[in-house]
Amino acid sequence: MADPPTTTAGTHNQPDDGTWSTPAPQLLCDTRALTALAAAPDGELWRLPVPGSELDAGISRLLPGRRVNTHTEEAPDTLLLILAGDATVATRHGPQHLTEGTLLWLPRGSTAGLTQAKTVCRV
Repeated sequence: MADPPTTTAGTHNQPDDGTWSTPAPQLLCDTRALTALAAAPDGELWRLPVPGSELDAGISRLLPGRRVNTHTEEAPDTLLLILAGDATVATRHGPQHLTEGTLLWLPRGSTAGLTQAKTVCRV
């Protein structure tokens, strides 16, 4: 029998016939509500609540002048979407300036650090 598929819910349901089923799609959060939190603290606002998933997702807020130290993305790949504000991502291939609505792919094994620019940034 084949290994069970990896699912976003981190669980597997095996029907009586031995085939594997995947969980139903789930609404995870309303990003508009999170970006509207003007008085939110600096740091993580939301994290994907699915243990065992091969997907990592979260929403963070960085105040002007704040940074995420340079680190290596071990696993999994990361997509960095700027929901509001702007930031600069330092990579070994040079800086990438990101503004609201831009999406950056950080492949597994890449090294990057994030510096928030002039406005509150929500990523």
